[in-house]
Amino acid sequence: MMNIFYKKRSGSVSIFLAMILLFTLSVVFILAEGIRQLAIKQETKIISHTSRDYLESIYQKNLWDDYGILAVDMSLGRDSDNLSGIEKKLIKSMEKNGNPYIDDGIDFIRAIPSSCSIDDYGLLTDNNGSAFIRLAAQKEFETIPLKTVDELMNLVNKGKTGATADDTMMQDIENGEKALQDIEKEKTKSKEPNGKSELANSSEKTDQEQSKNKYTEKQWGDTEDPMKTAKDQKGKETLSFFLPKGKKVSDKVMSTDNILEKRIIEKGTKEVESPSAINRVMFNEYIMDRMSSYSDEKETTGLKYEVEYILGGSGSDGENLKKIINQILIFRESENVLAIFKDPIKNGDAGSLAISIAGASANPILIEAVKTGIIAGWAYAESVLDVRAIMDGKKVPLIKTQTEWTSELTSLPTLLRDGAQAKSVESGLSYESYIRFLMYFKAEKTAAYRTMDIIENSLSQLEGMENIRMDRLLYSARIRMEYKADTIFPIFTDVPELIKGYAYQRDEEMTYLRKKTG
Repeated sequence: MMNIFYKKRSGSVSIFLAMILLFTLSVVFILAEGIRQLAIKQETKIISHTSRDYLESIYQKNLWDDYGILAVDMSLGRDSDNLSGIEKKLIKSMEKNGNPYIDDGIDFIRAIPSSCSIDDYGLLTDNNGSAFIRLAAQKEFETIPLKTVDELMNLVNKGKTGATADDTMMQDIENGEKALQDIEKEKTKSKEPNGKSELANSSEKTDQEQSKNKYTEKQWGDTEDPMKTAKDQKGKETLSFFLPKGKKVSDKVMSTDNILEKRIIEKGTKEVESPSAINRVMFNEYIMDRMSSYSDEKETTGLKYEVEYILGGSGSDGENLKKIINQILIFRESENVLAIFKDPIKNGDAGSLAISIAGASANPILIEAVKTGIIAGWAYAESVLDVRAIMDGKKVPLIKTQTEWTSELTSLPTLLRDGAQAKSVESGLSYESYIRFLMYFKAEKTAAYRTMDIIENSLSQLEGMENIRMDRLLYSARIRMEYKADTIFPIFTDVPELIKGYAYQRDEEMTYLRKKTG
C-alpha cells in the first residue's frame, strides 16, 4: 500500500512540475523576445543612421572638389531621372550593416531590411535655384569674415545710387537736337516778310529773360556739338574702342541650346527657403571667387569669361563682354550727368556752348533743352574714357569732383578717337566693383541658373560625367527604411504579431543645407 501511495504522489508532482516548467519557459521566451525586440529597434536605428550617412558620403566628388557644392547625383552618372539606382545602393548598405551572420556565430537579433525608398527630396534647381544659392553662400561663409560681409553689403548699397537710364540720356540728346531744329525754324520765320515768330511775339518778356541769362558767353570757335559727337558714336562702338591697345579678347563659345532656362527641368518635392539678402551677397562673392572673368582669368574647359556669361547670357565670350561694357557705360553716364549738374563751372560751360550753338536770341526754354542735350553728350564722352580706364584695370570715382574730371568740351571728338582714358584714382571703383553691382541687380533665378550652366558644362566634359545634370542633383532627402524580423524563441500564444514576427519602419532625413546660412 505504501508503494502505491508514493507512486501516485510522485506522478502528480511530475505533471505539476512540468506545468510549472512550461509556464516558466514561456515567460522566459516571452521576456527573451521582448528584449530581442528592444535590441532590434536599436539595431534598426543604427542601420538607418548608417545608411543615411552612406547616402551623404556618395556626393558628387568633382562638384565638391571644383565648386565646393555638396549634392548627390540621383542618376549616378546614368542618363536617368529616377531614384531607383540610389535606392538599390541604400538597400545593399542596409543589408550589409544588418547581416545576421557574423564571424563567430549567428546574430540572434536578425533584423532583415525589406525595402527602402526616398519619399521626399530636394534638387539644386528647386525654387529657382534657392538651394544652390544657399549652399554656395554657405561655402563662402566658411572663408569670409563677418567684417568683410558688412563691407560687401555697404558696397552694394552704395551701388544702388547709380541709375541705368541710357534711354533717358539719348532722349535728352534727341530733345536738344529737336530744340535746335525749332530754333532754326524760328529764325527762318523771322526773316520772312510779315513773318511772325514765337520769338517776336514774346517781345519784352523774352527780352527780359534773355537779359537775365546766367551763362557767361565764351568763344567756342569750331567746337563740335557734343550731341552730334555722342550720336555719331553711340551704338557703333566695338570692343577695341573700349579695351587697351593690344588686348586679346577670348573667342570661346558655348552652346546654349540645352541650358536650364530653356529646357524642362526636374523638380523635387521638398520646399526650400528663399535666400536672404546676405545669402545673395555671399552668392555673388562665391561667383567672383570661383568663376573666371575678364579681370580674373582662370583655367576653364568652357567659356573664359564665366562671370560675364552669368550677367550677359550669350554663348560667346566676346558678346558677353560687350554687354557688360555697355552696362558699365550706362552706369557711368548717369553718374557723370549728375557730376556736371553739380559742378557750376561745367554747368555754365554747357549753357554757354548751348547759347553759342543756338544763338543768343533764341528762346531760353529751347536753349535749356539744348544745354541738357550737350550735358548728355558730354557725359557720354567722359563715360567712354571711364570705361577705358576701368577695362585697363584702373579705378574711377563713383561721382567725380572737378579735379577728377578728364574731358573738355572743346576736345571730345579727339579724345574718343585717340583712345584716351579717364584719370585714375586709388579709392575709386574697379571693374570688379561694377560686376558686383550688376550681379546684385540680376534676378536670382537667372544668376543661379546661369552659374549652374557653367558648372554643368564644365563637369560634363570630364570622362564618365557626360550625363551630369544640375537638376538631378540632390541636396536633401527623406529615406524610408523598412525591416522585418521573425520570432526565434517558441512562444505559446495565439497573438498573431508574435507568431508571424515583427515589422519596423524608420525615416531618416539627409541634408547638406544648414538651417542658418547667414
